[in-house]
Amino acid sequence: MKKLYRDCTLKGQVLSTLVQNELTVKEMQNIVQHPNFNSFKAEISQLKRRGYITVSENTRPKTYKLTKKGHEHAANPFITIIRRQESIAAKVSAILNDDDAFQKAVQEEASRMSSGGHVSGHGGVISTPTASIDDSKVQKLLQAKDDEIEKLKRYVLHLRQSPQSQAPTGPMSTRTQGQPMQQTPEQQHKQQHKAKSEARRIKKRKHLAHAYYSKGVFLDNRFFSLWGEVAPHKIKFKRYISSDGTVAPDSIEIMSSKSNLEIKRGHAHRKPIGDALMRRCMFHIVKIDDRGIDIKGHGLPGNKARLRF
Repeated sequence: MKKLYRDCTLKGQVLSTLVQNELTVKEMQNIVQHPNFNSFKAEISQLKRRGYITVSENTRPKTYKLTKKGHEHAANPFITIIRRQESIAAKVSAILNDDDAFQKAVQEEASRMSSGGHVSGHGGVISTPTASIDDSKVQKLLQAKDDEIEKLKRYVLHLRQSPQSQAPTGPMSTRTQGQPMQQTPEQQHKQQHKAKSEARRIKKRKHLAHAYYSKGVFLDNRFFSLWGEVAPHKIKFKRYISSDGTVAPDSIEIMSSKSNLEIKRGHAHRKPIGDALMRRCMFHIVKIDDRGIDIKGHGLPGNKARLRF
């Protein structure tokens, strides 16, 4: 059955009703406007069991009030998710920043292949997690690096063996009519470097996306910082918060602060949105494919966006 509320959203709505009042289950349901009393009553039982609320003494009908833990989560219902995100992001950062062994393995294998060496299905070094990484799902993601290394090595070999890469050692200022311009060694090196950089960027973004998607957590500013190039920005002259307290539609777009025309024209704020608004947007990944990811969340045009790897 599809959930009516995303994680912690209903909890936050219930706890907020008790910040200044002691209420019955029915009174809380009327405020929150939950469509099913039995389901809502079960949620209240869960909140009591987890220590967010407690029953007030000597009240008929029974009323509830916040505990110390409940007050903390009423102020920020997503505090548990945020802490979990920070832990995941720290692990992902450690993985993404450990590129030395990966780059060395690719360079050595590409050199060996181009000189006629044997190519095996898993000839490169299989990347392994650092000692501080113990999350089994993140470890599985790291194992996928081996296949990506093989793809990159084959691509580098293809570039070296293509006709355009067979450049003469001397400068070439002209070309024979009907034949393509051959690359100089310097141009060949730049092309290979660009290809490898592109492959590394795609690999990092895939690992990052899968780490967040596998945990089902909301995207944060750290995610966009690690992704690079783009971030959520407010659109000027738009109302950001609707009358119901949610982020208004079409008030936020995920864009590049360096190249997007909306920012250059002054139609969007140059600085990305802050942490508080980011949490209210509830951006989350709903789909990952070979080309990129689909994101949903409040404030986006149509409540969705597409990011390419």
